[in-house]
Formats: sequence, structure tokens, C-alpha cells
Amino acid sequence: LFARCLANQIGVILNSLPNGNILEFGAGSGQLALDILLTLQSVHQLPKCYYILEISKELRTRQQQKLQVELPDFYDQIIWLEQLPKNFSGVVIANEVLDAMPIHRFCFKEKEILEYFVDCHHGKLQEKLMPANEPLLEKLLATGISFTPNYHSEISLHIPIWLANLADCIFSGVVLLIDYGFPSSIYYHSERCTGTLMCHYQHRAHSDPY
Repeated sequence: LFARCLANQIGVILNSLPNGNILEFGAGSGQLALDILLTLQSVHQLPKCYYILEISKELRTRQQQKLQVELPDFYDQIIWLEQLPKNFSGVVIANEVLDAMPIHRFCFKEKEILEYFVDCHHGKLQEKLMPANEPLLEKLLATGISFTPNYHSEISLHIPIWLANLADCIFSGVVLLIDYGFPSSIYYHSERCTGTLMCHYQHRAHSDPY
């Protein structure tokens, strides 16, 4: 149902863009791409090409296997990329990509913002608190939020750069970013004093990235 909702909107956009394409970031198992293309196929609104930018070789192989079996007639128009295209026209989809980007963890202690770094001690990874780097400090100070003592959280410094690079590659089209999120005042609320960093592996959620 989610894919069909996206496909309905994508179809409207493609109708106004001659020879428009679709670009998906991090296509996972390939199921979303498959469902979108099947929906567009049913109403004769398939794009010229469906691009997938996937950095995981394992996931890319799974996507290729699924889409080749399920969409043999369109498979040659599905193209895997390793970097952003140039002068792209069409629809960009990024479903739960932003919150999977690397983050910087920080801690507010005794009127100072410290940053968590990763150290190796006796062959084991461990966290090490050090003065925060300048970009992180500038970003946090710009929020205007007063953090309580012993407050821990995280921030992504990569998203603005990623968005700028994405904007540079688009000639015309629409970008659909789908994710969970809060405004800064809620995200950095004093009651959420341990941050929101979570790890997911083989259907198990935990909070220890090491």
C-alpha cells in the first residue's frame, strides 16, 4: 500500500516530465522498487529508467535477483549506480536513508560539550570522550538549546552535505524523503537524555554499536 501511494504521486510527476526517470537510494531488498514499478506498469506510466544507488554489494545482488525474476520485461531499464548521476530529471526516493547515515555522539558535562570517539584498548573497541570538533559545536550551538548536565545524544553532520550534492545533480524533478523525525526542541528534550541511537541486526534491536 505504501508503494502504491508513492507510485500514484510519482505517476503524476512523470506525466509532467518527458522521459523522466526514478532514482532510489538504498533500495534494501528491492521490494519497494518492485511494487512501485508494478503499480506504474499497471497504469502504463513506467519511467524511462529506474536507477538504484546502492553501496552494499550484498543488497545489490539481492535486488538484481528479485527484480530480474519479477520484472523481466523492464529489467534492462533498471540501472545500478555507484555515484550520483548528472543532470537528473525525474523523481528521487530516499526511504529511511537519512537516519541510517553516520552520526556524531556527544555528551554535555560541566558546561562543556564533549564528543565520543572510538578507541581500541587491548583489542577491543571502546568509547573515548574528547573535546568536540568545531563543526559539531557550531551545529549544536546553532540550535539554541540548553542541555542539562550528563546529557547524551547524537547529531548528523552529513545530511546537509548530502542534500547539497543531491541538489547539484538534479536538472528538474521532485525529491521524496521518507523518514521519522522530530523538531530539535523535542529531539533534544531533557527527558531523552541518552539519545536515540539504535542498532538493528537480524531482526534484533539493541543499543550497543560495538
